[in-house]
Amino acid sequence: MATIRDVAKASGVSVTTVSFVLNNSPRPVSPETRRRVTEVARRMNYHPNAMARGLVQRRMNSIGILFSIIEPTIVTNNYANGILRGIFQESVDRGYDIHLFTQPWEGAENSAPRFRNKQTDGTLIVAPTIGSDMVSGLHSLGVPIVVLSTPTEIGGVAYVDVDNMVGAQMAAEHLLSLGHSRIAHLMGAPHQVSVFQRRDAFLKVLEKAGKPMPPEYLVGDSFQREAVYDTTRRLLSLPSRPTAIFTTNDDMAFVVLDVAQEMGIAVPEHLSVIGFDDYPMTARAQPGLTTIHHPLSEVGMEAAKLLIARIEGGVIESGAHLFAPKLVIRGTTTTLSEKIV
Repeated sequence: MATIRDVAKASGVSVTTVSFVLNNSPRPVSPETRRRVTEVARRMNYHPNAMARGLVQRRMNSIGILFSIIEPTIVTNNYANGILRGIFQESVDRGYDIHLFTQPWEGAENSAPRFRNKQTDGTLIVAPTIGSDMVSGLHSLGVPIVVLSTPTEIGGVAYVDVDNMVGAQMAAEHLLSLGHSRIAHLMGAPHQVSVFQRRDAFLKVLEKAGKPMPPEYLVGDSFQREAVYDTTRRLLSLPSRPTAIFTTNDDMAFVVLDVAQEMGIAVPEHLSVIGFDDYPMTARAQPGLTTIHHPLSEVGMEAAKLLIARIEGGVIESGAHLFAPKLVIRGTTTTLSEKIV
């Protein structure tokens, strides 16, 4: 393979001049020299080494994506798909490559060192779990980072999310406005801050309305379909079962709909169901799922935009960058029937 020295020798110029030409440096090089070097490089099939060029320019034009939990289903996960779609769009528009880190995080002491090799210019940390040292570990290395879907109080670090508390309040207010008082909440795994933000905001609205949730209506500690299925069957088998259920995400809501159908409970006539996230299939379902719209693509785009700005030396506002949620009413919620009061 030809080297930059080979191109310089065949062109009759210095290595520095070849570098100026092939890296589009603003340094003055005559049109004739530029044409000759370009032609020789093409004839010798020489291409600048991206890694070496990055080391010289101190930039690889590449951003990393680090998920808190690495598993094969991440490529089909509705949440991850929405976030990645936005990150990809912004990265393509700005000329950045993407590196998806696939090795599980094993604590800062064991995992942070591999981020020192500068194979990316910065990292997007997606939904770090409660107690994880992902953010603090990478921040301590001076790696440019932006966090998605989890708040952080580390100075100088921005995070992007939907306003989970406002979204949960909307869900509670919607069910109360329909006349429901036996309202349950199906939580997810207790390792994400958003699970608690949505739970606490939802319960607060019910309490303020004078309709506090009974303990047996606050259930669930997993996002796994099997666990959600079992929890839902127990919930809907209670002597005084709920007339409405709010789930932490849409995937869980669809499990509730499946269980209700199996048990012969009509939705929405005898059970109203509302989810959170507004995944693409929620509008296509029959009936369409009432949910809280979470602008996943916009969250991904904003996070990538902030990270690239930081990489390129811009000053960005640290702390929360929150998107407003929206209530999307479809066919799984309706006014409480007098027959089931």
